[in-house]
Amino acid sequence: MPVTFEFKQNKTLEMDSSEITFERAKTQTEAYTNGTNIILVDDGHGNKAPLKSFRFDVDHIKKLAMLPGTTHIQLMIAVSPANQNNLTIIAGAVIDNGIVGCTVNESLLYDFCEPCPSKCSINI
Repeated sequence: MPVTFEFKQNKTLEMDSSEITFERAKTQTEAYTNGTNIILVDDGHGNKAPLKSFRFDVDHIKKLAMLPGTTHIQLMIAVSPANQNNLTIIAGAVIDNGIVGCTVNESLLYDFCEPCPSKCSINI
């Protein structure tokens, strides 16, 4: 499945930001969960459910953002070394020099995230 960002891909929209409305976000997340390219995970009760999101501790994200030179937060898909069946997301601060890619700051990374299903918002 290709990964695209509408504000960059569709130049006719003349959008200068990736900021979207709540309704637009809701439409996009519903299109994913109703589509055919969903990722199914164990919901903790022995059932399979669509993986909808991951949530991070805001203090972790703030600490990453405050590292000197940080331009982005990189979210990396990974599996747990303790159990190769457990999907996780690793968050790290990135310095993007705009020339030949970017570098992840090796001094601070987080792999604690909570998935939905289990830790889901009630309004999206």
